[in-house]
Amino acid sequence: MSSLSPGVTLAARYQIVDRVDTDLTSVDAWSGRDTVLDRMVRIDVVSGPSAPVALDSARRAALVSDSRIARVLDVGVSDDVSYVVSEPAAGTSLTTLVDRGLCSPSRARSIVGEAAAALEVARRRGVHHLALRPDAVRVTHGSVQITGLGLDAGAAGARPASADEDSRADTVALVALLHYLTTARWGGADLDQPWLVDEAPARSRHVTTPTGPPRCPTRSLPTSPTSRGAPSPATPPTAHAPPQRW
Repeated sequence: MSSLSPGVTLAARYQIVDRVDTDLTSVDAWSGRDTVLDRMVRIDVVSGPSAPVALDSARRAALVSDSRIARVLDVGVSDDVSYVVSEPAAGTSLTTLVDRGLCSPSRARSIVGEAAAALEVARRRGVHHLALRPDAVRVTHGSVQITGLGLDAGAAGARPASADEDSRADTVALVALLHYLTTARWGGADLDQPWLVDEAPARSRHVTTPTGPPRCPTRSLPTSPTSRGAPSPATPPTAHAPPQRW
């Protein structure tokens, strides 16, 4: 992995602060400070044969701007270090959320509906996630946040197919997320993959049932067109309204 450490400045701009969690085997993830704009950022350092593809995918994802998607801010190579800079992850991952308790069907539909609306914004720019999983969707104060757009698919070695096929892949994953939130059972694409760390996403790989009563937060997200029901695998998710907040 990279030789970065806290205090080091990458690309004469990004000061490394501390390690942060990632479930990608080819990535070292750091929190950092953009010394030019004086803001905190996330820095993913990509290594191995997947690095060029991951950087290309992240560059395409940088075209997408939506408050529900962790935006890609910069992509580059400095002193042989391949990096992707994005907005910091916020809130709680769906993996952690389900660990605390199952969600009600209405709560689950609200979360997945907002995620679908965000992915529709990306689809309109020709970008699909292609690596959607519980650890890539987070619940924030009043909305959701999708992380890893572009980067995760590249690290997974997922090559874009046709627009319809890629849209369907994301839609099927959204349906799997809906099922996961209400049952703690992941029925999407197999997560036992070499591009994922064994320990980090283990809770979302295996069939588990949380103990105790449901404790998923009950405060509902605002209803958007896609949050009124589960998206159909045969129809890419659509959205007609801007992001909303509690």
